[in-house]
Amino acid sequence: PNTFRSVDFQLSSMAPALQLIGCEHSYFTGKVRAYLRWKGMAFAEVLASSEVYRKIILPKVGWPVIPVLVINSGKHRRYIQDSSDIIEVLEELHPSTVGVLPSIP
Repeated sequence: PNTFRSVDFQLSSMAPALQLIGCEHSYFTGKVRAYLRWKGMAFAEVLASSEVYRKIILPKVGWPVIPVLVINSGKHRRYIQDSSDIIEVLEELHPSTVGVLPSIP
């Protein structure tokens, strides 16, 4: 089933804590989606429409790319791009006992 909904990106303090901007056919969006599901983290998926690119991705990231994870913490928002960077940041914020990232010798 299509998990993406064409919803308005929310910038209010009532926005979901995690918003994954991407598209259904993006392998890198799928990588982040799978990680979030595996961790059991609640998140909203936002379709990367032309409006979302124009209003959110380009101004906040600087170039037209997906996926982008938005972490909402009250008044502050953090925009993270690149699936590996997204997973690394989430592992720092929510460490797990099972290693997801390879250990560095």
